Amino acid sequence: MGTRAWYYAVAVGRQIGIYTTWAKAEQQIKGVSNARFKKFASKHDAQAFISSHTHKELQPIISNLPRASCSNKRSISEVSAERKDADPTSSKSYTVFCDGSALNNGKLGCKAGYACIFPDHPDWKIAGALEEKDKDGKVIPPTNNRAEYVAALKALQRVNEVDPIQQNTLFIYSDSMLLIRSMTEWITRWKESNWRKKTKTNSQYDMVKNHDLLKALLETQGSRKIIWKHVRAHTGKTDWESTWNQVADDTAREAASG
Repeated sequence: MGTRAWYYAVAVGRQIGIYTTWAKAEQQIKGVSNARFKKFASKHDAQAFISSHTHKELQPIISNLPRASCSNKRSISEVSAERKDADPTSSKSYTVFCDGSALNNGKLGCKAGYACIFPDHPDWKIAGALEEKDKDGKVIPPTNNRAEYVAALKALQRVNEVDPIQQNTLFIYSDSMLLIRSMTEWITRWKESNWRKKTKTNSQYDMVKNHDLLKALLETQGSRKIIWKHVRAHTGKTDWESTWNQVADDTAREAASG
């Protein structure tokens, strides 16, 4: 099997441009709190991504290092890069892998579960079936997304127990881009609009789905710095991120099945 060229577009970083290796791209974004970057299969798409952020045409910077095999590269998502002093292996930070699972998601009789796995603190493991009721005592139908949100909420609550003054950074690894984008891109706007957003079909406003959990996440986070990290699910890979994400996935599925 041959190798495939990937293009790493850095739209916000030390040196804006397009790179053909993750190592080179990482040098431009590591330590930049508002970095914006993404991996593409074509140079054209990478350039379009940069242009959409800068609103001007840029000369691409292509490194001349060997092409990387697509079989051994970690997934890269457009999320904020960590600061230099934020390290998931540091004793001054916490790392958790969160996952949710739903059997027959969206159907009658759906069962869901959640899991929080702390690689450095196995005894902190949290897992359970998703069984919720609203303020009126009515059962809230379980869904995969609610399970993902609850997993992150449980992780935050656990860390707050051991670090109540919220001084240490928390790295949350999740395979849910909806959760990550909700917490890093949309939540401020939603909060300002009283948790309402425009519908796609008309100018009316609807309540944001699962806004109760998003509010709880925001309140529980408090002043703690959270770095959200996306990890691809079910890759079958054996790298550190994939391995622990699979543990969280298996644990959540087991909790859902009872």
